[in-house]
Amino acid sequence: MTTEKILSALTIDRSSPKSLKSQLEDQLEALLPRLEPETVLPPERMISETLEISRVTVRSALEKFYRNGMIVRRGRLGTMVASRKQEFPQQINPFILGMEYEMMQPAPLRFLVYENLPKQRIFWEKVVAEYNETHKNAPVEMVWLSPGTAPDQISGIIKKEAIDVIMMSDYFRFDEQQELARLPGSLKKLLTSDQYIFKNLHFESDYQIPFYISVPTILWNQEMAEELGIKNIPERMNRGELLPLLEEAAEKLPDDCSSGIRIWDYFHFKALPDMLTGNMDNFRSVLEEIAQIGKSAADKEKLFVLSQNHTLDNLESFLQGKRLFLLANISHLHVYDSPKFRHGYLLFPQKKNLLTDTLRLAIAKNCLDIQAAAGFIQYLLSKDAQGLCAEVKENLPVNQPVLLDHLQKKYLLTEKASSGIIQNLFLRKSYDNRKNMISDLLGIYLRTELKDLLSGTLSIDDFMKIMDDKYEILKYRANARIKNAI
Repeated sequence: MTTEKILSALTIDRSSPKSLKSQLEDQLEALLPRLEPETVLPPERMISETLEISRVTVRSALEKFYRNGMIVRRGRLGTMVASRKQEFPQQINPFILGMEYEMMQPAPLRFLVYENLPKQRIFWEKVVAEYNETHKNAPVEMVWLSPGTAPDQISGIIKKEAIDVIMMSDYFRFDEQQELARLPGSLKKLLTSDQYIFKNLHFESDYQIPFYISVPTILWNQEMAEELGIKNIPERMNRGELLPLLEEAAEKLPDDCSSGIRIWDYFHFKALPDMLTGNMDNFRSVLEEIAQIGKSAADKEKLFVLSQNHTLDNLESFLQGKRLFLLANISHLHVYDSPKFRHGYLLFPQKKNLLTDTLRLAIAKNCLDIQAAAGFIQYLLSKDAQGLCAEVKENLPVNQPVLLDHLQKKYLLTEKASSGIIQNLFLRKSYDNRKNMISDLLGIYLRTELKDLLSGTLSIDDFMKIMDDKYEILKYRANARIKNAI
């Protein structure tokens, strides 16, 4: 029987008192025995669209037939009628059934993924393929989220695509209690385990668990630095001498080059952690640094990038060898290949409170097999998968031994310095947190004032007053989506 004929044999009566799931189950019960063994069934999506019912309903109805052995999942071939239909007792003993039981696979877990930059995609395809090799009874299918997807469409996509595991983002607009399942005890236990850095992040959630952390990274052109005679960059940055380094570079750089760090990026990563923790003395000291270095800078345009270019414009200029330093999130490098010149890299030097984002994973509330979904997430947190994340994506893993090893090898840090980095991680909270969102936007709304502070035309006291005024204004705009902010 063809796909078209199978679909035409399935109908839904919306006036029936029976649920949509029960109706579909009844029709499949009558249809499947009439089909030849190894007949390929229409994909879940096609059944869902033809009957105008959710994919979750389709999966729920098919589950019964996976479990009783009438249909089987055969990888990319899809779902097909079993070659041998048998009636099995409700409690199946896999040791008796052997390989025949392995063939009766449940529907695969569907994983919603939005990281689709080159290195990211390589990682996710590799790690999911390795998981599927060892977990053939509970395979994972990736559902790639379109880059143009609006945040308020996510709930509909989760339901339509029958998503089981979700790669979370602060920009998704939904109530997690309505959309997500509570983490099983096995995952919650990891939040208190010494094998992970969750306690250092002060991260605790009933619904989400971090997969990696993301921090700003300083990169520099080693070849250019050697030509200019600028030495010991990592040692000096670790001593907190980033601004003196920028000043030295500004005096030596050719006319068409600059240091490469935007003034508001420096302010954002250097000052905002102190503001978020209420440490206004340190916050003010950063402003004093900017004002002081501005007085002695021979060319302020070389010292800092003052044009309001997008982050990726600055990245492209760096890759072309026009900037000595670059401050960027490591994921920005996934847009392009690595620099063709020798380059150094270091986590943004902070005395404390290294501002951190996380990528988080969650289980959808409509997931049909929460334990299988939890098992997949636990695999992603394992040493092997976390090591692959550090190697391929170059993100910082949450598995503490892997993270320590990565910091020492990739960033050439000592064990003591690596432990200090972990202790000083400061998790930026969700954008749902009003105060943190407002503080984030301040770095954007104060660009003109930061330029004036650097040039000496604005005092620190006046800067603080303007900042307070803008902070009050932003309180009324905190829920508005700011597009193209950077």
